[in-house]
Order: sequence, then structure tokens, then C-alpha cells
Amino acid sequence: MVLAAGAIGFWRRLPVRACAVACAVLEVFSLGGTLLASGHEHAWIKLPWYWLQSLPVLSAALPDRFSIVADGAAGALLACCVDAAVPALAGRLPWLARGGRAAAVVTGAAVLAVLPVVPRPLPVVAAISVPPGWSAAFGALDLPASAGVLAVPVPMSTFTEPLRWQADTGQPRSLVGGYFMGPAANGHAYTNGSGLPQAGRYLNILWTESLSGLPVALTGGVPLSADPGSSSYVRIAAVSDATMRAQIAAWHVSAVVAVVVRNSVLAEYLTSLFGPPAVVSGDVMAWRT
Repeated sequence: MVLAAGAIGFWRRLPVRACAVACAVLEVFSLGGTLLASGHEHAWIKLPWYWLQSLPVLSAALPDRFSIVADGAAGALLACCVDAAVPALAGRLPWLARGGRAAAVVTGAAVLAVLPVVPRPLPVVAAISVPPGWSAAFGALDLPASAGVLAVPVPMSTFTEPLRWQADTGQPRSLVGGYFMGPAANGHAYTNGSGLPQAGRYLNILWTESLSGLPVALTGGVPLSADPGSSSYVRIAAVSDATMRAQIAAWHVSAVVAVVVRNSVLAEYLTSLFGPPAVVSGDVMAWRT
């Protein structure tokens, strides 16, 4: 409100106009190509970035980063308004012109306007601990150092805990999933490229349906694409056993390690694919492939 009032009041000044327009444009661009409000994406509402995001170079940009530059433009706009407000206030109220009173009043008002956005300490959130039995399961599997492993849940950009477990324990050496900036099918860059294969998303959905049997520490987060309450939830028709086996073979993994308990949806599904687990340790079940 303060910036809007300042921009309107001193619009005739070129620096004010330049900073105000830059701030507004960058903030709109930071919203992305479609409107995301209250945790839900309204794909039918197209924003200006929608028509720019497919252009060369711009296709690799992360639109939410525009808000960082917009903050700088907002700070410059506030400074320009303060600079213009001091002589304007002194001219209207001559008694404030003496002793720098006008500058003190305007500076004080600017400080009060900025106080609500002064950075506070970042909130501390406890990381999900390594699942009981994770290290013991890999110890029992005794895989070669070069062996690849499919861990379920499959890590992705919206659910990275398995990557943390790998970093904390050093197991496994090679893990399916993760995230990166890469080209999608249309040749443009996206996080995860074309995304997790259908088989991987199906495994994450089955894992989500098995959460009721897991410790509370593991139910604090689920893969975004596997959360039925999420706007990006993908309802995938049951992947055939042949398709799943073909995808796992394409990943060239030596084992499938699932954070899951017996008699869960996921455990029964993996048992139907690979037979009885080779290792059961804590909340971890593992199959050699």
C-alpha cells in the first residue's frame, strides 16, 4: 500500500515510474504461466509469462526467481518516494522544514513501512530420520559398489527424503530418481525433464496408499505427484506387471528397496512381482532383481 501510494503521488517523476513499472512487471512474471492460488493451480487462467515461457532462453528460466529482482525494484521505488517526499512535505508544512524535521518524519514513516517485511529467522523443521532397518537391509543385501538400487518411495523434486537417507548412510551408491534441469519431450528445459516415468509414479502412489502402516516420522511428507489432495496428483491406471518389469529392467538395478511394512498395498504388489522379499529389516523390505 505504501509503495502504491508513493507511486501514484510521485508518478510524474521518471525514476518513480521506472521502478514502479519494473516492480509490477517482475511480480506478475514471478507468478508463472498459470495462476496458482490457495495451493491449487488454475490452468485455465493464463498469465503473461505463459506466452513467453516457450521462447528460447526464457524456457530455461525459473519464473519465481523474478520476485527476487522485484524486491530490489521495490526497494528502489521506496527510496525514490522517500527522496521525493521530503521536499514535498517541507513545502506543504513550512514548520517541518527547519532542523531536518521533514526528513526525520519521512524516514520514520519509511522505517515503519518496512518493519513488517524485515526477515525473521527461518523456521526449523526436523528432517525425516533414516527409516529403521535402512542400513541393516543394505548390509544384508551386500551389493557391489557399482550396483544400482530402486528405492520406494522414488525420490523426485517434490519429495527428496530418500536422497537424504542416501547422503546420511552412504547407501546405496547409485539410486534411481532425484531431480535435475533437463529437456522434456518438447525440447524445453524443465525440472526433472519429462518427469518420473509412469511406472515410478505408480510406485509412489502405491507407497502413499500404504502410509497408514508406517511410523509417524515417515508420514509427514509424501511425493507431491502421489498425494490425492494435491493439484498435481496423477491418477494412473494400474501399470501392467510386464510394463513394470520392463521399466525396472531399463533402470538396470540390482535390488528394489521399499520403506514399507508387510501386508500393505505396496508390499503385496512388490511380492507379486518378485516373490518373497530377500531382506526384511525394520520398516524396510528388499528384493534382489
